[in-house]
Amino acid sequence: MTTGLVYHPDYLKHDLRLHPENANRLRSIVKFLEEEGMMGKLLRISPRKATLKEIEYRSEERRVGKECRSRWSPYH
Repeated sequence: MTTGLVYHPDYLKHDLRLHPENANRLRSIVKFLEEEGMMGKLLRISPRKATLKEIEYRSEERRVGKECRSRWSPYH
């Protein structure tokens, strides 16, 4: 079985310092993979830009999820 890795240095620009998804965390992961010799075993997958249809789908999914959570929340 092959494990793939989608990565591009531009991902480091998405830096939410106080959030778990931040540039330092990504740097640490890449460094670990390199130091452990795992990077060469991964299938490198080139990222691509999302299509407008994919963005709209995710936006709708989030909106619907938010509405459902607020509607069924015991705190609203």
